[in-house]
Order: sequence, then structure tokens, then C-alpha cells
Amino acid sequence: IASSCLTLGVSSIHGIGVFAFVDIKGGTAIQVLGKLPCETCNQTRWAAWEEVHSMPEDVQAEVKKRFWYQQEGALVPRKGLNEISIPQFFNHSDEPNISYNMKLDEWRAITHIPKGTECTIDYRTCFPDAFYYYQEIAQLHSS
Repeated sequence: IASSCLTLGVSSIHGIGVFAFVDIKGGTAIQVLGKLPCETCNQTRWAAWEEVHSMPEDVQAEVKKRFWYQQEGALVPRKGLNEISIPQFFNHSDEPNISYNMKLDEWRAITHIPKGTECTIDYRTCFPDAFYYYQEIAQLHSS
């Protein structure tokens, strides 16, 4: 518990994001439990808006707040919304302040992250195969 440093909050980037609740020095390894939602392509699926709109209103609101969506639908977890892990709330930035080494399963602060700052990752480098796979899906659904 003493090494805890991350919490969830309202993001100016998209929906909910991950924030530092203490200052984090650059280079610090960060213990993060849970998996990225797109770490393997079978953890998520594309739900058409017709399906999303058939869900209870509160569930629809959570989908729109928590997950990536396009004109044609939303990318949702196959197991539902009851499973929460910090990594699924990292938002993308071209200039991230957190890195993830998949081979070592290690999260690390790239730069000093002041208390209250949103922690972001670069989706292209954290999980490149899934990132480009979902980019292709989005393009198919937006055309």
C-alpha cells in the first residue's frame, strides 16, 4: 500500500482517466494490477450502437464514459463492465508520461509526474498489434 500512487478520475482527454495522487519521480517503476483491455484481441469485441442502445441507460452511459467508441459502435469487454483494472483507463497520448514493457510486464514513469496529473500511455507502443487491429476495425465501421 505504501507504494500506491494512482487513482481514477474524470479525464479531459476521454471519459475516465488514471491520475497520480502523489508526485511520481521519472524512471520510477509503478506496480499496476490488471491487464490492458486490448492486450489480447479476444478480451474485447465491437458492439454496434443498436446493441448498446438496447442496454439499460446507466450501462449505456458507462460504455460511453469508459470505452473507445466510433460512429458505428463501441469497443466493449467480453466479460462485461464488472471487472475493473487501472490499465483499462489509461488514455492515449503522443507524449505519454507512463511506459509499459510487455516483455517484462513493467510500468514505469517516463518523466516526473506531479500529483494530480493524468497518466497517459502511447497505445501504439504499449500494445501495437491490438492498436493497429482496432484502427482497422474503426476505419471499416466509419466508412
